[in-house]
Amino acid sequence: MRKLRVMCVDDDLLFLKSIGEDSRFTEEYEFFSCADARRAAADIKVVKPDVVFLDIMMPGGGGFEVLKSVRNTLETRCVPVVMLTGVSSFEARVNSLRMYSEGYLGKPCTPLQIAAKTKETLRERDKIDKMLFQRG
Repeated sequence: MRKLRVMCVDDDLLFLKSIGEDSRFTEEYEFFSCADARRAAADIKVVKPDVVFLDIMMPGGGGFEVLKSVRNTLETRCVPVVMLTGVSSFEARVNSLRMYSEGYLGKPCTPLQIAAKTKETLRERDKIDKMLFQRG
C-alpha cells in the first residue's frame, strides 16, 4: 500500500524543508513541495497528491490563482486543497471557501499539525463520497 501523498506549495523554503525532514511526518506520508506559484498547478497535475496545502501569499501569483487553476483542470479539480497561510483575514477565509478549498490552516504550524489536518480532510472527503454514492 502506498503512502498518502501530501504536497505543500509555499515560498518559505525553510518551512518546506522542516516538513520534508520531519521523520514522524515522512514515515506516514510521501512529501512533495513546490516553492513557485507559477509551477504549482502543473506540479500538482504530475504528482497527483492526496492533499495539497497551499500558501495564499506567494510571489509570482498567489495561492488563490493556483487554487483557481487546480479547480478548473479536469485532472486536479477533485484534489482536496487546504489553504496554508499567515493571512488571517475574514475575507481570505471566505474567499478560500468560495473557491472550494477544504479548509484553512494558519501559519506558523508544525508537520504534526499538517498531518492532523490531512487526516481530517481525507476523513471528511470520505464521508462526502459515501453519502454521494449511497444515494445513487
